[in-house]
Amino acid sequence: ISMFLSHTNLVHKKISQITLLAAATDDIFFWVIFGAIIIHFQTNNIIMINESIIFVTYIILLIFVFPRLVRYIANRINSAQQMLGFIVCGCFLSAVLADSVDLHQVFGGFIFGLMLPRDNPHVLLIRNRLEDFVNVILLPIFFAKIGAMANINIITNQKIILIGLILALIAFSTKFIGAYF
Repeated sequence: ISMFLSHTNLVHKKISQITLLAAATDDIFFWVIFGAIIIHFQTNNIIMINESIIFVTYIILLIFVFPRLVRYIANRINSAQQMLGFIVCGCFLSAVLADSVDLHQVFGGFIFGLMLPRDNPHVLLIRNRLEDFVNVILLPIFFAKIGAMANINIITNQKIILIGLILALIAFSTKFIGAYF
């Protein structure tokens, strides 16, 4: 969605920003619920309780503490070079934290990007400079990596095919409904 909106010069319109917010919110809810489901189906009860506590703590920090901390730090940065360093370190740290609670590292980097203040001139400058690099280099590498990791052999089971189709339908419909509204 983001690439389409930026190539059609619609990305700065209010409706486009609302659409991106809806799509991002859908992604966040999916990964949080998916992480909770993974923790729920752990076999060891002690591990499940500990991971559940860590996961809930992470979500609470993600909602109430991290955004304020990121905004506080970002508003005290005086140059684009310092902001770039903060963004890179913040993305990696956020990826490590997400991985520690069994969420994908990309989710962590994505969440950190959402926490950055949109009205900060240094953030805007870094975003404009990195946008093409991310869209042309990093996104294809990420999708190629995910595609290479796919195990086609597990699709022989009809139950797995049905679950996959249901998840794909839910993902598509929530994204479409969120973007539509």
